[in-house]
Amino acid sequence: MIKEQEMINNMEYKLAEKLKDAGYPQDYNPKYDTGGGGGAPGSDIRMPRLEELIEACLVLEKKIGFQLVTLRWTNKQPLWLATAILKQNKINTEGKTPKTAVANLYLKLNEHKSQV
Repeated sequence: MIKEQEMINNMEYKLAEKLKDAGYPQDYNPKYDTGGGGGAPGSDIRMPRLEELIEACLVLEKKIGFQLVTLRWTNKQPLWLATAILKQNKINTEGKTPKTAVANLYLKLNEHKSQV
């Protein structure tokens, strides 16, 4: 269990780096604080909470006009699937956790932001 948690933490850190590189805000939002602040100790990179990622996707929704359709558990590996519809095209992203699936969706949708 500890090895799996270390793997998830490492995966989330790499994903947080990608979010930062894509321009995801790194400012601390106390609205979502449940302790810990969401960042790696000694790092300026934050892994946002699921609520923050969903909110960020909703901001993108207003900018590029997609529909956030589903976040669901699947029987396949990885276990979570986040889906959006953009101009009648389905965009699916996966993750081992709901947070990583939505973070991947944010990154994918963010790619389309520059095309609008």
